[in-house]
Amino acid sequence: MESKEKRGKLILVSTPIGNKDDFTIRAIEALKMSDFVICEELKMGANILRQINLSKEFYTLNEHNEEENAAELIEIIKTGKTAALISDAGTPLFADPGRILLKLALKSDIEIEVVPGASSIMTAIVRCGFDLHEFVYAGFLSRNSDDRVKKIKELSYERRTIILMDTPYRLLSLLEDLNKVMPERSAYLGMNLTMHYETHHYGTFSELYNKLKDEKIKSEFVICFEGNFNTAYKKQSSERGEYSSDNRDSRTESGGDRPPRRDNDDRPPRREYEDRPPRQDYGDRPPRKDYGDRPPRKEYGDRPPRKEYGDRPPRKEYGDRPPRKEYGDRPPRKEYGDRPPRKEFGDKPPRREWSDKPPRREWSDKPPRKEYGDRPPRKEFGDRPPRKEWSDKPPRREWTDKPPRREWSDKPPRKEYDDRPKRDDGDSRGRSSWSNDSERPPRKEFGGKPKAFGSGVKPFRPKKAGGDFPKKNRFTKRK
Repeated sequence: MESKEKRGKLILVSTPIGNKDDFTIRAIEALKMSDFVICEELKMGANILRQINLSKEFYTLNEHNEEENAAELIEIIKTGKTAALISDAGTPLFADPGRILLKLALKSDIEIEVVPGASSIMTAIVRCGFDLHEFVYAGFLSRNSDDRVKKIKELSYERRTIILMDTPYRLLSLLEDLNKVMPERSAYLGMNLTMHYETHHYGTFSELYNKLKDEKIKSEFVICFEGNFNTAYKKQSSERGEYSSDNRDSRTESGGDRPPRRDNDDRPPRREYEDRPPRQDYGDRPPRKDYGDRPPRKEYGDRPPRKEYGDRPPRKEYGDRPPRKEYGDRPPRKEYGDRPPRKEFGDKPPRREWSDKPPRREWSDKPPRKEYGDRPPRKEFGDRPPRKEWSDKPPRREWTDKPPRREWSDKPPRKEYDDRPKRDDGDSRGRSSWSNDSERPPRKEFGGKPKAFGSGVKPFRPKKAGGDFPKKNRFTKRK
């Protein structure tokens, strides 16, 4: 046990491919016991562990840095630590980086454990409904369309069920190439597998392409299609013109796309001579036409005579052309003496001198500036009308000037029950009247209405700074 702890441990943990409920208990326990996690991208790795409320130290390992970081990670694991390798979705190392890390771990005698989980390939192959005894995983095809079509042609002769995968944005281009090579082949297309919005499509490649070519699809997918059950490869190739006698040798030498050779056990039994229809005898055929029945062939003498060179019109000779114009026939060139004389500088008007300009205006010619003494005197504060003082305002109305408040004693006495008319019958609401005073309940007496706050007492009025008038508050009333 001590030697294993010193060697360290590498756990290959499978993660869900879409549905987070596919996390197995064993995968969760493996991630919890690991000292650090190796993932492709830090963001995706953190999201995966966040689903199970777990936080660990991360190291990145992808196709860009696998060769550099693999050796360093092995040295860390050798110190006795446990590392968990995960991918963005599904099983690590399957169409994902990590192969170099696994090889170094095997060479270093590090303990390796695999934790299986959800797989889109197994989900699709079970769901497709095709033959499951044998199947071929072709993986991701080439990005180049020509190379992809060439590989699809090779797969078209395969008799086993084929599985294809690719990135979401290349789904339509892949379906287009599959439709070109084998449009009538039955296929299955599964998208967003294990999710609650997963979709499944069945049909030929021609039907699938026509159905999805106008849609904008960006989903993870798996394609499964049936193998080629027609074993007459030579018949198929002759119809396509791929294995004719003209190019058979060249294709064999260059290693062409010839299908695998059929075993003798797979061939149907050969027809015997007894099963063939009787051959037609020569006597049943119509007599062959003899050469004497053909019209006589035209002889060379029946053709019109060929035109000879002597029948052509004579070729024009150089002497028949008009004579070329000589230089003497051109008009004489104008000489420099025929041009008008050039204007000399002396013919220009004299340049204006500075002395011809009018004299510049001096500062002494400006009118004198107004002095401060010419302005009207400024109004002084003494010229303003006197400000109204607080003493000029009319006196404020006091509380004593108000009429006395009406007391409760001034109200007329309240009618008692004895003064009201008695009712013998019940009213409209079904209440019965009192037959006598003894049946009536005693009246609830009141001790009198409490006096209002501040009645008969002058309220407190705080004075305003700088004056004798009180400040308005909630005790004062508006006039």
